[in-house]
Order: sequence, then C-alpha cells, then structure tokens
Amino acid sequence: MSDESTQDPERPSSPRRPPVPEAMTPAGWSFLRENNRLVGFVFYITRLATSTDEKARIAVRALYETEDPETYRSSLEKIEKEGATQELRKQHRDMVLEMMLSRLAENFLVYVTELLTLIFRTRPETLRSSETVRLDAILKHGTMEELVHDLAERRVNQLSYQGMRDLAAYLSNRLGFDIFSGCEQLERAIRIIESRNVIVHNRGRVSELFRSRVPSVPVVIGEPLKLDGHGIFGDLEFLTLSVIEADARAVQKFELQADPMGHSEQPPRR
Repeated sequence: MSDESTQDPERPSSPRRPPVPEAMTPAGWSFLRENNRLVGFVFYITRLATSTDEKARIAVRALYETEDPETYRSSLEKIEKEGATQELRKQHRDMVLEMMLSRLAENFLVYVTELLTLIFRTRPETLRSSETVRLDAILKHGTMEELVHDLAERRVNQLSYQGMRDLAAYLSNRLGFDIFSGCEQLERAIRIIESRNVIVHNRGRVSELFRSRVPSVPVVIGEPLKLDGHGIFGDLEFLTLSVIEADARAVQKFELQADPMGHSEQPPRR
C-alpha cells in the first residue's frame, strides 16, 4: 500500500488499539464503545466502495474479457479512474475526515464531562469553592443527595464551556488531577478539539481563534483546515490511550467504581 492510500478514508489502516483494561468507569467504557462505532462505520464505507468496484470488474470480465478485449481494457481503466473508490477519495474524502475528527473530539469531550460528573457525585468535597448558592435553590432539594447531584450538574455545565487548556488547569489546580500525562499530550488534545471547533463552527476553515490557540500548526486564516486519514487515526489512538490512562488515575485518586469489561452492556472488542 502506498503512502497516499494510507492517508485516504476509503483505504484506512487499522489504528493500533491499546490493550483494553480489565476494568474502567462507565464513562471509560462508553468512550471505547463509541470509538468502535466510529471506526466500524468508516470501514463499512470503505468496504462499500471497494465492493462496488469489484462487482463492476466481475461484470466487465464476464461480458467482454474474451469477446471484446479492447472494451474490456477500457472498461477496467474507467473503473480505476471513475469508480466508487476514486469518487470517495476525490469527492467525499474531506467530508469523511471532518466527520471522523468531529465525532472523535466530541466523544472525548463527553467522556470528560461524564468523568467529572462521576467525580463530583462520588466525592462531593471536590465541589467546594467560593461560589455562592441561593438559599431557595438549596431548600428546593429534599435530600442532601439531590443537592449534591444538582451542584455537580451545575459545575460540569460551567466547565464544559471552557477550552481544553482552562479545563486541564482547573482539574490540576483544584482537584490535583492531570487528565493528560504531560504538556505535549495536552497540546495535541487542544489541537484536536480546536480542529473540531473549526469544522463545526466555521465550515472547516481556519479561524483567527484556531491560529491563536494552536500556534504550532502552520495555517492561513480563511483556508480549509488540512486533514489526512493517517493523522486522524493517530489522533484516535492517542485519545484512546489518554482516556485509558486518565481513567485509571481517576479511579485510584477519587476511589471511583470501576466495572470489569464483562459487566459492560456492550464491551469493546479486543
């Protein structure tokens, strides 16, 4: 397989999957299951295109191979140049890659939100802050558990609107928890999330905000963000490993419940 083919969504190379841990939080299992759905869909689209071309080759072979060699050769050439695989590569490649990156980034953000919710509800003391809460908002809850549930939901909603850099700083400074193992990993995650934001909010064209938040990437404001399949599958592998490692650290630090893979409703495939 050529370098070019490995960078196209119609012929993706399988990402190297980190070993699935024996136990994770429900948030961790949900992240892995959603990643499996994403990868499965992309490979389905790939197989659909290549299968369509293969069926066309079989039909051409049956009709022309022996009786009309010239038509046979020209028909095969047309399939190679204009078939479903080439159409996917030339016309729909960018759309597939944008969809992959967006879904990957959103899946990670949902994981962070679900993990924070689990931390706050399991360890209510982590909700302590200088923020004031109205008395009537407190009294409307019948039990302390209901109050903690509501406060946790509020805090998660507030944090979900922050950028990844601010969110990581909050977790580190306020909770003593690093969601990434180092600065390099954090910068890569920021680039993935900001790429998603450009796709969702600016039709895939580089914004000034993106350039300010991801200065390491050479881009021109207003130009389409350049994506490639090989890089996106690398990002998928990176975020998967990051979630597995962060999940294990969170379980240990906050004494969260971690379920074995067999207890998961739909355990990720090994």
